Amino acid sequence: MQAASRMVMIQCLRLSLMGPLACAALAAAPPAAARIEMGASPGEASATVGCMFPMTGRGGLYGRDSVAAIELALAEIAARPGARPRLRVLVEDTKSKPSYGVSIAQDFIEKDRAQFLCGVVSSAVALAVTEVSRRSRVIFVGTDHASSRLTEEALHRYYFRVTNDTRQSMDAGARYLRALQERSRWKRLAFIGPDYDYGHRQWSDLRAALDRLGVRYESVSVLWPKLYEPDYSQYIAALLDAKPDIVVNGHWGGDLVAFIRQARTFKLFEHTQFANFDAGGNYEVMAELGAEMPAGLILSARHHNNWPDTARNRAFVELFRLRA
Repeated sequence: MQAASRMVMIQCLRLSLMGPLACAALAAAPPAAARIEMGASPGEASATVGCMFPMTGRGGLYGRDSVAAIELALAEIAARPGARPRLRVLVEDTKSKPSYGVSIAQDFIEKDRAQFLCGVVSSAVALAVTEVSRRSRVIFVGTDHASSRLTEEALHRYYFRVTNDTRQSMDAGARYLRALQERSRWKRLAFIGPDYDYGHRQWSDLRAALDRLGVRYESVSVLWPKLYEPDYSQYIAALLDAKPDIVVNGHWGGDLVAFIRQARTFKLFEHTQFANFDAGGNYEVMAELGAEMPAGLILSARHHNNWPDTARNRAFVELFRLRA
């Protein structure tokens, strides 16, 4: 019997007085992915980096691709001639839960002596982890999460990020919508996004940018499905009923994949222009949908597979495709 199974049985015995439902819920809880260690050994490492990603569930698309990219980076560093940093990289599964993220970050710092924290996909997790970074004075390099709160109200000297946030993405999206309005005269706008900080910041940042640019529009529907919502049918039906000219979507990763698949069934894309200005064109979405991706959607991304059109970017995309 595996250790994890024995632990569940022991905990179920302890919970027996609470009734069978408590034990059943514990046994059904999905396990976190196993810890991943890459790069130098603890004794050889010149620096330890503790990375946090969702490795299971819908968010696991981001986590698995992130590990593939880290492997590519470590291989590139190892191939350099002469002196080079010897990095030890640890990856743990946050399960997209702030409490998990805080616990993992603290363990990285206190037990693994990590000098850097990195990663985190969920903005809710990032807002919790950034406080650990601030209190511990350990640099946190944010990668995928994008709530502009991290670079505005919650910003501190130990936080850095490597990609655009919601304010930048929505500013670009608002400029696109302004130009589109000059051609198509659209007026009716709907928004749908996940019901946590990332989704809400997208909507507030988009409205602020549209107002700054003087774009006149009517907001006809604003919808907030939960993160990892399994069934979007009621939300898609509400969008169809609202008859918007434009639907701006704020989903990412597996949620966006699921939404697009379900929206195709309801023929949403035949009735409105669909846009996702932050993560809609990300690699993991394109790779997962393949030929299922409808034509004519307006999608932006943290990294565009075909831009910049340079030899280095083309080589990176091909190496990443082979590894991921």
